[in-house]
Amino acid sequence: MGGYGREGGNREATGMGGYPRQGGMGNALDFFRCLANRWLARDYVWGEPQTLPRTAIYHPNKNTAALSDWQADWLPGQPVSAVLFYRSHLQAANTAFIDVFCQRLQAAGLNPLPIAVASLKEPGCLSVVEDWLDEVEASVILNTTGFAQSSPEAPHLRPFRRNIPVIQAICAQDNEPGAAFEHVPLVILGPHIVANRQVVISSV
Repeated sequence: MGGYGREGGNREATGMGGYPRQGGMGNALDFFRCLANRWLARDYVWGEPQTLPRTAIYHPNKNTAALSDWQADWLPGQPVSAVLFYRSHLQAANTAFIDVFCQRLQAAGLNPLPIAVASLKEPGCLSVVEDWLDEVEASVILNTTGFAQSSPEAPHLRPFRRNIPVIQAICAQDNEPGAAFEHVPLVILGPHIVANRQVVISSV
């Protein structure tokens, strides 16, 4: 592997800055391994900064996850629930709430598929997400992003091409998740979704 500690000053600074710019747990760990190797004389193995894709599958046990990593954990025959969240959470390693989300889905008999996206308004991101949804034959989408799609000219236009329920999940920074909605009989979840108390609250 190339070592930033052995590069010239300007190139080293540029290289080291790549870790925080790209973000993610893998880059953060390699950043500290690189620092320890260079300045603390520790014999750590580390890699160069890795680009974080605009759309990525997240798995708590993998720095770079693939669909097959989740499929290995799934229960055969159970419905797949996609969980969409912002890529910025992945960059900041703020994914504990997604881990809990997935654990609760598994406890309810669903196979989770968490997907980090820069923005669903980016055609490239949306296309990748939709391809994954089709590939796993997803049964429901839990969306924690602020994505909305509505048009007076096409009031029945769906946000995703797959004809499955889309539930808007709210990620709330609260010591008592869900308490604020406990007695709400009807909640409007977005321009296309109305559900009876179908609000998912996850503490961030």
